[in-house]
Amino acid sequence: MWLEQDQMSRARAVVGAFVKEHRLPSGFARGFFDWYAGSVAHLANQARVSNRAILVGVSGCQGSGKSTLTRVMSEVAESAYGIPSVAMSLDDFYLSKAERRDLSERVHPLFA
Repeated sequence: MWLEQDQMSRARAVVGAFVKEHRLPSGFARGFFDWYAGSVAHLANQARVSNRAILVGVSGCQGSGKSTLTRVMSEVAESAYGIPSVAMSLDDFYLSKAERRDLSERVHPLFA
């Protein structure tokens, strides 16, 4: 198993809370554990072994869920593995905080 039992419990709790907070479809959690949780485990191990920051880029079409995926990956890395993590979006660099807040109110809270 790629996660110790306590890590799995923390990861499931984090993902469950994330899904609820961001009003994501119920299948999001299963998809995360089927496709991405192993990558988070590997990256966390690499960060721990190398004792260095790791930069991960995620590419995809507009609206494909890149920001959502990287945020949940970051939260799982911190909660389940104790690896400090930051998720950033290109929107953080070319839209002002006020513009992102407006989008979060009109479109989806993740724009904040």
